[in-house]
Amino acid sequence: MNRYLDMVDNPTHVKKLTLDQLQLLAGEIRTELINGLAKNGGHLGPNLGVVELTIALHHVFSTPRDKFVWDVSHQIYVHKLLTGRRNRFRTIRSTGGISGFAMRSESEHDCYGAAHAGTALSAALGICAARDQRGSDENVVAVIGDAALTNGITFEALNNIGHTTKRFIAILNDNEWGIAKNVGAISNYLNKLITHPSYNRLSKDLESFIRRLPKAGWPCGWRTRRRKVSRGR
Repeated sequence: MNRYLDMVDNPTHVKKLTLDQLQLLAGEIRTELINGLAKNGGHLGPNLGVVELTIALHHVFSTPRDKFVWDVSHQIYVHKLLTGRRNRFRTIRSTGGISGFAMRSESEHDCYGAAHAGTALSAALGICAARDQRGSDENVVAVIGDAALTNGITFEALNNIGHTTKRFIAILNDNEWGIAKNVGAISNYLNKLITHPSYNRLSKDLESFIRRLPKAGWPCGWRTRRRKVSRGR
């Protein structure tokens, strides 16, 4: 039997899969990440941590019209697998192969080519401002890790989002996969938030409610630990 991953040549194919099929796709992607990176190396942990997130993004939004800005962009491997680069994936980070980061020259689905942390919110805000000036209605989604919140440029963007654009989507992916242990007040606050009894009780109640809905459930094993922050205002 063919893998669902082998049937995905572009993001539109992701939208055609059922929730059960998406769950199988997530498992196949994890296997491909492990086997592929065993050859050339790469950022395995961060990408294993965004499998369901990336599938959900492509199931809901439509690139290249909608824009995904990744911070850091070495968590883009799953995105590459779902945007027409599956057959070249095992050339990643090798001479003549595909990049280990987002690369605008590599794919129309990569709208911003930054590598390491701190730039996503500012870049996404600039894209939103240009969209608003044009009067178009595409979505702009910034995916940021918790370590990116300690960058000054991130705070500058947060300060400007509210009065620059009325529609801005950010996803805070608190995966604890920083290059080094995160320290400081923000890291402590996020840890206190997710370990607070009220937060965990609310998460469990929400999951229980959704599971009782007809044909509902957390797509691909989605868990409420991953926090989301949406809209500028």
